[in-house]
Amino acid sequence: MVKKIERFVFDDDKTYKEIRGKYFTASRISEIMADGRVLMNEEELEAWKKENPKSKAKYKEDETVLSDGAITYILELIQILEGAPKPEYHNAAMEWGNVTERDAAIKYCEMNGYDLLADDVIYTSEGGKVFFVGDGLIGCTPDLILKDRIAQIKCPESSTHLRYKLQLTDDNFKTELPDYYAQMQTEMMLTERERGDFFSFDPRFIKTSLQAHRVQVKADKDFQNKIYRKAKLCSERRQEYIKMIDALEAKEMIAA
Repeated sequence: MVKKIERFVFDDDKTYKEIRGKYFTASRISEIMADGRVLMNEEELEAWKKENPKSKAKYKEDETVLSDGAITYILELIQILEGAPKPEYHNAAMEWGNVTERDAAIKYCEMNGYDLLADDVIYTSEGGKVFFVGDGLIGCTPDLILKDRIAQIKCPESSTHLRYKLQLTDDNFKTELPDYYAQMQTEMMLTERERGDFFSFDPRFIKTSLQAHRVQVKADKDFQNKIYRKAKLCSERRQEYIKMIDALEAKEMIAA
């Protein structure tokens, strides 16, 4: 589990993006969570075939092995460090989310007895970018930070919002939206909150009963511990790659 948590506030987006690019952030933490695969030894393979005689599998999942998704994420962070960031992508749906988010935050507060302007409510899109860092490994910026919980605000396309409204519950959130579940667990861990709300908002629906949907998520300590273990593995691998890059550079300098 995380031992040291730091909170930073940045006045400009440029600095915020530069700093957060050094860490494995909550919005992408699901990319490091899958276990990698290793070959089973003879004993493991024999035991597996006894239980699964029709299976031709030769590999097993291993938490200590990084998945391809985790490796890709690590390489992207090094890419940013080396001065070659990926171009930013924007579309109409993203623009709608950005424009509507504040109204969604206001609606969330109204529905749940909070005041967006109160001292004990932090809306991280205003008044400077708030960024939490755990043990120099993991970072996050929850949309709303309240005294007893965090809230993740979403303003998706109408069809997606309607699916949330009709199908998403407290009980199935983890399986239906595993990426957001991992994100919220990271945010709860770094803000030391025991609860989180996933809040979807779409004012384009005529019926007010369809405009908002909240799902409550409890802190999952076992899952949070796995996030931390995976982040440590990824950080160690990143350092290995950086050493390899430094060695290549030194070799080229000697050759020159």
